[in-house]
Amino acid sequence: MAVKWTGGHSSPILCLNASKEGLVASGAEGGDLITWGEDGTLLGHIQFQGADDVTSVLFSHSRPTKLYASHGETISIMDVRFLKSSLDQFHVNEEEINCLSLNETENLLASADDSGAIKILDLENKKVSRSLKKHSNICSSIAFRPRRPQSLVSCGLDMQVMLWNLQKARPLWITNLQEDETEEMESPQSPGQLLNPALAHSVSVASCGNIFSCGAEDGKIRIVPEDRKDPEVFQVRTWLLEAMFGTDGSQMPYIQQVRKAMLKLKALESSDLTEAVVYSSSLCKLWTKCMLQFMTEWHCQRQEQGLLKLEEAMNAVELGPWVK
Repeated sequence: MAVKWTGGHSSPILCLNASKEGLVASGAEGGDLITWGEDGTLLGHIQFQGADDVTSVLFSHSRPTKLYASHGETISIMDVRFLKSSLDQFHVNEEEINCLSLNETENLLASADDSGAIKILDLENKKVSRSLKKHSNICSSIAFRPRRPQSLVSCGLDMQVMLWNLQKARPLWITNLQEDETEEMESPQSPGQLLNPALAHSVSVASCGNIFSCGAEDGKIRIVPEDRKDPEVFQVRTWLLEAMFGTDGSQMPYIQQVRKAMLKLKALESSDLTEAVVYSSSLCKLWTKCMLQFMTEWHCQRQEQGLLKLEEAMNAVELGPWVK
């Protein structure tokens, strides 16, 4: 049974974040921000002026008592030990902020807002170093990439996922989630499948920094590779893929993690073949293809050996005298 922490908020909670030390921060409607101990003890509370909703809270990676919070168009930097007032405040976004993200070196803080803009705040110089504007609708989520302090991923209600390099004002690439809908609508829908548009609400980056996941309003989670250009495409017999990955594809995440690649499989109509598409760097694509070819040959050899043993066993069976 779940443990409930009560006695804090009286309005809907909109965001949560936990520090490495076990502290938890929660933001709610009406400008309500509370910090909790790991046992659920209420440690601090502040009500921001203006009563704008607290939409994002984020602990510092290196200083667990330092907390970033967005409320309305404002970013506040707090010390959770003295939560009665802000250490610093920034008003850099023109509309309500939806998400904050801090890079690993903690010199840049990104904020995404309802206008679709992403503001990059230089925390050392306390000014905006870059303004990114490509989303045509609300920018709902952003995430800096691990080990790449100048690169981040964003998504929005325009159904687009974008990869940015902060040295440039335009995204390196854009993935439109709506483009996948044509293929998906052609296939039979599972019971209870949502028919909502693919409005993107949340984005996350794997620890390797090369694979991104995006959650959308249509109930689907999409996995997007960093390198989407020139994928390796080849065909494999469907039964072999089922033998390698399982009928439900349960082994695919392990293969993708080991090879740092993304696999996309599509069964070909009127054929026993499946098209395999590999997205990754050139070297990883080559490794993944070689690995799949090796596994295919191994499974084929095992099947041939099994058939030979079956044939030998049948030949060794002594048939009864009633068989002519």
